[in-house]
Amino acid sequence: MHVLSVPVSLHDNHLVSSFSLRNSLLLIAVSTALYAQSPSESYDVVIVGGSSAGVGAAIGAARLGVRVALIEDTPVLGGMLSNGISNIDAYSRASMSGVFEEFRQRVKSHYAAYNAANPNLAARRAKFLAEPTARPRTDIRPIDPGSYWGNDPGEGGVWEPQVADQILKEMLQQYPNIKVFYRRFATAVIRVNRKVVGIVSEEASASYAYAPAKPNSRLILYASNFVDATHEGDIAAWAGAPYRVGREPRSPEEPHAGEIYVQEQTAELVIGSNGRQDAAPAGYILRLGIQCNYDAAKDDSHLLKSPPPNYDPSLYSAIKNDPKRSACLGETALPNSQIEWNGSEFRAGLDRAYWRWPEATREERRDMYEKFKNVALGYLYYLQTELGYKHMGLPKSAWPGNGHIPYRVFTREGRRIIGDQTLNEQNVNAFLGANGLRPPFFTNSIGLAHYPIDAKPVEPKRDNLTPEMLGNGNMYLTGVTTATQVPYGAMLPQRIENLLVAAAISTTHVAFSSIRQDPFWIVLGQAAGISAAMSVKQGITPRQLAVAGLQDELLKQKIKLVYLRDVQPTHPQFAAIQRLALKGVIAERADRTFGPDEPLTRAAAAAMLVKAFDLWPSVTHSHFPDVPYTHPEFKAIETLTDNGMLEGIGFIPLWRKRGEFDAKRDAGYQSQESYGNFEPDRPISTAEFVAIIRAIKERGMLSPGKAEYIRIPTTLPMPPNGPLTRAMACQYLESVQ
Repeated sequence: MHVLSVPVSLHDNHLVSSFSLRNSLLLIAVSTALYAQSPSESYDVVIVGGSSAGVGAAIGAARLGVRVALIEDTPVLGGMLSNGISNIDAYSRASMSGVFEEFRQRVKSHYAAYNAANPNLAARRAKFLAEPTARPRTDIRPIDPGSYWGNDPGEGGVWEPQVADQILKEMLQQYPNIKVFYRRFATAVIRVNRKVVGIVSEEASASYAYAPAKPNSRLILYASNFVDATHEGDIAAWAGAPYRVGREPRSPEEPHAGEIYVQEQTAELVIGSNGRQDAAPAGYILRLGIQCNYDAAKDDSHLLKSPPPNYDPSLYSAIKNDPKRSACLGETALPNSQIEWNGSEFRAGLDRAYWRWPEATREERRDMYEKFKNVALGYLYYLQTELGYKHMGLPKSAWPGNGHIPYRVFTREGRRIIGDQTLNEQNVNAFLGANGLRPPFFTNSIGLAHYPIDAKPVEPKRDNLTPEMLGNGNMYLTGVTTATQVPYGAMLPQRIENLLVAAAISTTHVAFSSIRQDPFWIVLGQAAGISAAMSVKQGITPRQLAVAGLQDELLKQKIKLVYLRDVQPTHPQFAAIQRLALKGVIAERADRTFGPDEPLTRAAAAAMLVKAFDLWPSVTHSHFPDVPYTHPEFKAIETLTDNGMLEGIGFIPLWRKRGEFDAKRDAGYQSQESYGNFEPDRPISTAEFVAIIRAIKERGMLSPGKAEYIRIPTTLPMPPNGPLTRAMACQYLESVQ
């Protein structure tokens, strides 16, 4: 049984919404009746799943001082970061932030000495630092300027799996208010009406993956709020939240949905792409780590002595993977002569049986895990025996409790909840929206993602006569995706009030394929943990939490909410710039930069001020010869002019010079006079910027009720007559409003 639903009477409903659940007499009665003699513990926030999202959630919540419990069913933290994905899957370093950026910096520091002594590092880095837009291949040409692969080996972009586990554990150990339960897994949810009140868990009897429960190991964890950080969305589903599994049908909003076949080299749809809906998640794989420098003449303990069950060499002879990389014959991708495998899925292990994984039991997942493990080991055995690559073997430094094999199958996509907001292909494919080459903008953004639409095949390729390489469902669309915001509502499951979902968020299959990467999962988890902690402290549900307050804490914890690729969280005005961008006061330029440290021009100042103070547009004439109506800031400049707000920069209203009405002079309707040149590209000084703000306040042209909120600080951020940078202008506007 996965859910223990305990509806209370109408007489008790006020208790469910107002009391501290861990102290409730009702809760004690419920749990006693259902689990007599079962031990229990109480926390403010309970997180299920030590995935990257779970780690982010635990740190995000702990920084707010609440008591946090994290349940992880293996001895390893970080999900795929420590179980076979040993590089940064992101399309720009500018999209990374929060806890993941902290992790990257620690990886960089860990390998600093190793990299300094590596003679091949410079050549390896060059291939990652070059912008893909400058490369000739069409399949790696993204539309965003400044995009490049995140896995630069000199910048913490690659790591050994055991190092990731070590670093993440060290990061959590900084917070004594986090308790991690290793080798413990959830078995049921206790729910009262629309709230989860407890998680029933059991301890694994051994360290190996999906080990059965230890007898008499049940523990109930109670809390006010919960975070589901599982890749499968188990907790949300058991609690009764609605969810999706598989691929939606093709639609105008999702032209790449449903059954699809793509020729990878030409990036074209192949006949047979009918867009039919089905239950297929993106292809799974067990990503083995491989040590490449064994000397079999001295020690052959790394060689597989016998093939795994159901070994079939014909599965591997046709794998279209890079043989040099698969066999460790070239430069190794990871430090200390290691690589990771992402190729054995191409022909093997992809029968439709794994489609059941998202809704399967733990025991069923254990059986499927064994199959994926045997397929991966079969490839290693094939290379060692059939091809004679005896320098290869499993890394003895990684996963010692599981036979040096990852604990997790890479479940790229499990359930996806149905939340208050749902992302679809329009949110990740820049050519489907109405905003040019920008996805829809979310003012309730909680983080960013930036990766191609990367869906893996859902079954083996059946026919070599068809032109696509990998078969049904595979597509890797780099030329259409762009940095994407994730809205808060995507992690709020319908029907449940105190549960946030950090990994299995509310998206379609196509959108999820662009968001399902650990650099973004960890930030979404951090946002979920922050929300859970804040709402506990305020005595409200996460759905009732004020988004602006949540975003303030997200920015405090250095999470990017708007993609401005030249504004890093280390910038002194990072938070102010991000907040004004969320409000629409400032916007990115065509190359997705903001230019924070550039001087603010008169034209840019006009645009910023009109938006910041919500001035009603007013254009009566074209008053400046050097600001024609085709100028992008013409309307903003004329709005300030019409309302007499430019005196502080030398433009006295012309009507004042006219004096009294003179019929002979003033007859007719032809507008003859102008101010002369405005010099829109001239830098504006701090004093001039403040003078316009003061005029806006004094002229009374603001939206009703706005003027009373304007405060003119007595301390200016820069010398009165010095140049004002774009970033400092943002900070000043924050202090004014």
